[in-house]
Amino acid sequence: MAKLTGSILFTGSMDNMSAYTMQGHEGVILRKKGGASKKQIKTGRNFALTRLNNAEFGGSSKAGKAIRDAIWMVKHLANYNFSGHLNALAKTILKKDTEADWGERAIRFSQHHGMLEGFTLNRQLLFNSVVRHPVSCTLSRDEGKASLVLPALVPGINFYTPPGQHLYRFIFTLGVIPDMICTPDGYKPQVPQYHATYLITEWHTVTELTTQQNFELALENFTGLDTSNSLIVAAGIEFGFPLTNDIIQSVKYAGTATILATA
Repeated sequence: MAKLTGSILFTGSMDNMSAYTMQGHEGVILRKKGGASKKQIKTGRNFALTRLNNAEFGGSSKAGKAIRDAIWMVKHLANYNFSGHLNALAKTILKKDTEADWGERAIRFSQHHGMLEGFTLNRQLLFNSVVRHPVSCTLSRDEGKASLVLPALVPGINFYTPPGQHLYRFIFTLGVIPDMICTPDGYKPQVPQYHATYLITEWHTVTELTTQQNFELALENFTGLDTSNSLIVAAGIEFGFPLTNDIIQSVKYAGTATILATA
């Protein structure tokens, strides 16, 4: 990967080169076009291993998307493109399947969901660096619920916000991620999952002392959880700026979020 610098910058294609920008990276990234054709990769004998790797890469990408869908209400708090990191984490879990053949290995979050806990959507500002006392989370698979305890927050003691911020609020999400298995039609969820639910607190000033708060999230129309599905809770902090007495504008790329708990 190369980067363009200087006064001549562009994005797009030129001859056999492609130039583009990417969130989380400075400058313009430059790549050379080329490689084998799609037909060669799809049918060529020399690309049999590539096809197996591509199949599992596709499965990991779908698994990563399932996680993003489950935490969709905090995705806007990310300050870099974290999709690739989620896909890589899914691929790590895929490699733990020692029973299926290469190219057909399953991604069983139900057996390794704990590996997702602590995943951060931010590179600079971490959730645990803002809230220094842990947010307690208890998950009930039988009821499809999450019980959260947000500790009393004292600015400068256990609550540290970045300079220049005025208001903040918490966002909590509860979702379900399915195990991804290989089928004749590609990787698919073993059992379809429920839609995610969320909770958003009121706005508070960054200098305000708050007491302990208890919250509960429950999946809608819950009728039970299959053993191949896992619960996942994400927590985020969103910062805001008061435009008027009644209108608060969210500050882009200033918040932070993390995967808090799984079960």
